[in-house]
Amino acid sequence: MGIIGYDKKIIMKFKVYLTILFFASFFSKALSQSSFTPEPEKFLKDVQAFIGNYDKTKAKKYIKSFEPLWLGDFFTPWIFDSRPPDFNNIPNGDFNISQSFFGLKVELKEKELDQSVYHMMDFRIPQEKSTQFVYILPYTSNSALIELTRFGKKIIDKLEAEKELDKFITKNFGSYKVISKEEGVIPMSSNLPEQSSGKKWVNIGTRAGNVKPSTGYAFKNMYRHAKLICEQGVLK
Repeated sequence: MGIIGYDKKIIMKFKVYLTILFFASFFSKALSQSSFTPEPEKFLKDVQAFIGNYDKTKAKKYIKSFEPLWLGDFFTPWIFDSRPPDFNNIPNGDFNISQSFFGLKVELKEKELDQSVYHMMDFRIPQEKSTQFVYILPYTSNSALIELTRFGKKIIDKLEAEKELDKFITKNFGSYKVISKEEGVIPMSSNLPEQSSGKKWVNIGTRAGNVKPSTGYAFKNMYRHAKLICEQGVLK
């Protein structure tokens, strides 16, 4: 067999993937807690300074490895910013609550479900000075996602939610087996986060104001926004 030649574009794409993995693993917490400027050159220096607080050697290595790729001709510095906005300091007149939830995917052992019926909001649970309800999404006649959701200032407690779900499921369906669990928090605010001034620094998701304040739904707005950003695979 002869020597295999690698296309330069493939190599560069591989470097881009490594860059994305690097940011995802190292900066997941840092980016959510720190404020960085939209300008690419200053952004690199901000990140270098952040790393330098912990390890100056890693900071130098970061700049040496990623500056040519980040600011080079091949990799245009588009930044898609989905960091959660700071809802602790919002203007007077705006509101901010959270939609927090905890759910159990269960297998029922005694009663069967009607697979064609989705139970949207069941308020037969303690409200805990918030608005709380259970919804039931059937998968089969004996399995479903049963989830406790809260609209309120206070985030739902996982252990308390699991106890409440146990009472609800046992009372209404009898014995059951837990297959898996899920949890999450969605911000619901009337305050639209400030948009970025950088031409290629794009706010997305919650940071772009795509979450509907009254319901916490966001998928359709995010889909429309994604289409505006990228048409047929080309960034605008």
